[in-house]
Parts: sequence; C-alpha cells; structure tokens
Amino acid sequence: MTEIIIVKYGLPEYEAECVQQVTNWTKYPFHLTVYDNYPKDENLSIVWNRLIERSDAEYICLLNNDTIVSKGWLGKLLRAFSIKNAGAVGPISNRAGGAQGGFRAAVEDKIVQTLMLSGFCLLFPRSSWEIVGGFDEKFKIYGEDSDFCARLKKKRGLYIHYGVFVYHFGAQGTPIAEKRGKDMSAIRKESSLLFQRKIHET
Repeated sequence: MTEIIIVKYGLPEYEAECVQQVTNWTKYPFHLTVYDNYPKDENLSIVWNRLIERSDAEYICLLNNDTIVSKGWLGKLLRAFSIKNAGAVGPISNRAGGAQGGFRAAVEDKIVQTLMLSGFCLLFPRSSWEIVGGFDEKFKIYGEDSDFCARLKKKRGLYIHYGVFVYHFGAQGTPIAEKRGKDMSAIRKESSLLFQRKIHET
C-alpha cells in the first residue's frame, strides 16, 4: 500500500485537478490523504512528518498540489524498489530541479541513479523516512526535500524513472504566501544557508 500525500495551500482549482488526476490514473492500491495547510500555515516539513507518522503504509508519495500525474505513474515508480537498497525515486517533469526537469513527456523506460531528487513528486519506503529521522522541521518551505535526500543518499540510492512524466505548474503557492506576509526571498536564502551548513557539518 502507498500513502499519497497532497498538502493544500489555497489553490482550489489546481488542487481539485491534482486530486482528480490521481484518482483517474492511479491503479495500484493506494490511500490518498489530502491535508489543508492553509488555515494553520505550518512548515511543510512539520506537516509531512505528522502525516507520515500517522500512516501505516509501506510506501509514501509526497505529491505537490500543483501537479498532474499520468497513466500508470505510481506502479511504474514503484518498480524502482526492485533495485537493491533503493531509497527514493522521482519522475521527470517540465519543471523540476536537476536532471528531472526540462521534459515534455516520458522518454525511455529506464531507471537511473542520481545524486538528488525534487520533492514535487517523491516516492520512498516509510523505512527510508525512519532511518534518516524524518524531515528536518527547521526548514520552513524550501530545502526540506533536498536535505532529506542528501541524508538518505548516504544510506540508500536515489533514482529517477525516465519513463514516468508528472506535469508540474510550479511555484503556484508563492504569491499566496507573499500575500500572507511571507518574505519568500528571505525564506529561500535562509533555507539555502541552513542546507549548506548541514552539508559542511557532515
């Protein structure tokens, strides 16, 4: 069983489409948790940790609220865990960091090891979350996924599945956060400094 977690943040049209497409295109046994973080506006890392802690699923999939999945996406991503010591896997996308970004559709049906994964769609066994002690809750919005992957890759492999494409609108929640008084540039800088400090400390 896979727990798919979508965290809402004041984007009803995007979020409704995201949920609908998950329902349409996900055939593998799964449980969908949709959590509205707009009222409390907590750090994403805190929300993720709490929802994962409550889940008894073997696998966890963190899916951004401004994404659109494709047919068979979850079943294909799960194939990565036939690889010995695989710790997490992500798809390719039109908008994503590193080697995952810049695509218009799925390409070769291959799974390739990588150094980093983006959190817009991140699938991992619950045991991966447990062995690294969860997400660092000092990260407010940015960087928690990079930090998680940086710690995980010391223990298990990270993989990209080039046969799975997930469309990502990207940064749709930024204007909403700014309207609520958040200085997103300052938060991004703070997260980057925290990430760099942790990298140098290990």
